[in-house]
Parts: sequence; C-alpha cells; structure tokens
Amino acid sequence: MLEFIDETEDELVYMTVDELLTDTHLDHLERAAERGVDIHLAGISEAVQERIRERIPGLTVFETLWDWEKVSAGSVLLTDEQTALVSVLLPESGTSNGTEETAIWGSGEHNSLVVVLRAIFT
Repeated sequence: MLEFIDETEDELVYMTVDELLTDTHLDHLERAAERGVDIHLAGISEAVQERIRERIPGLTVFETLWDWEKVSAGSVLLTDEQTALVSVLLPESGTSNGTEETAIWGSGEHNSLVVVLRAIFT
C-alpha cells in the first residue's frame, strides 16, 4: 500500500478504519500531498479526521454508503485510477491488536478490480 501511495501522481482515494491508519501511512500521505496529489479519504472517525487535517490540510474527506467500522473491511485504495488495493480484516489472528489484514491488488486500465473501483469512486 505504501508503495502505491508513493507512486501516485495525481489522485488517491483511500478508505480505511482508524486502527489501520498509522503514523507511517500519514507520513506517506503527507508526502503525496506535498507532491500535489489530490487525496480523498473516508471511513475514519471525526476525531481522527481532525488529527489528519492538521497534518494534511488539503485532503478531502468524503462519506461512504457503508458504516466502514461495522464491517470486516480493512482498506480500499485507488491511485490515479490505475492501481487498486482492497483488504479485509481477519479477526482473532493472534496479532497485537487481534486482527490481521489480507489484501488483493491490481493495476492497469483494464484490470477488473481497478475498473470496478473506478466505477464506484468516480
């Protein structure tokens, strides 16, 4: 995910939950914003949104159709309408926070995952 964020040139759509949005993710998002990338973020609590806006003032927060916290979704990332990543949380995996994240990703204009997510978010 961090590589995809770092390679983004124009636009990034990122849906995640509070516990997956780490300081490392914020560092990469902040650098993307400094490069002029338009960042659209959803799925996080209002308290976390305020903290992020202090670091990345130009980002756009948007509402989703889902209550992201109440499903086992992890993250959705779409970069430059060309690369997509979707993760889910696997409960009680023995990790420190009790969850493990697993993901699929795809890239390319005609990749099925990219096409579907592009249709949803654009």
